Amino acid sequence: MKLRIYILLNNKYYLFNEPFYELFSDPTMTLHIITRSDTHSQSIHNCLSVANSSDALLFIEDGTYCQRNPTLLQKINERGIKTYWLQPDLTARGLTSNTNCNPNCNPNCNVVDYSGFVALTEKHSASQTWG
Repeated sequence: MKLRIYILLNNKYYLFNEPFYELFSDPTMTLHIITRSDTHSQSIHNCLSVANSSDALLFIEDGTYCQRNPTLLQKINERGIKTYWLQPDLTARGLTSNTNCNPNCNPNCNVVDYSGFVALTEKHSASQTWG
């Protein structure tokens, strides 16, 4: 008689003799919340040093001014990182969706409201605020 041991993890059963890394193969999706502009803080650059393509960037408050830096947006887009911009903060600062941050021109760029902000925090397993 052969004994088989199964482990239940995240509603999925794994045979105990499977390699350990397979138990945790799903990448952690982190929501990086950017609150300061790239001209007044290095936080966006520090964030990009750790962010990967399974993560997302949410620009709020003065972080929405990063929209004015096409080089930065191109760097983010080349890495395949999705970006989200909080609409009330864009409006409060007189900013609109420009061609660098327009879902019609850049599929990785999205504008969200407060409900979208909440949905993003629910979707991602971790969040990190960069100020």
